[in-house]
Amino acid sequence: MEFWDAYNSNFEKIEGMTLVREEQDKIPAGVYHLVCEVLVRHCARKRL
Repeated sequence: MEFWDAYNSNFEKIEGMTLVREEQDKIPAGVYHLVCEVLVRHCARKRL
């Protein structure tokens, strides 16, 4: 089971609220979780 921190629309963490990945359809309106995607490139411009 994967747990996410909950954030409001101002990117402020909502204390005491934890979201569960498997229950995405139960996330209330106005509540979000943060996602980061990172692409790493080698010095030869190849993606790792």
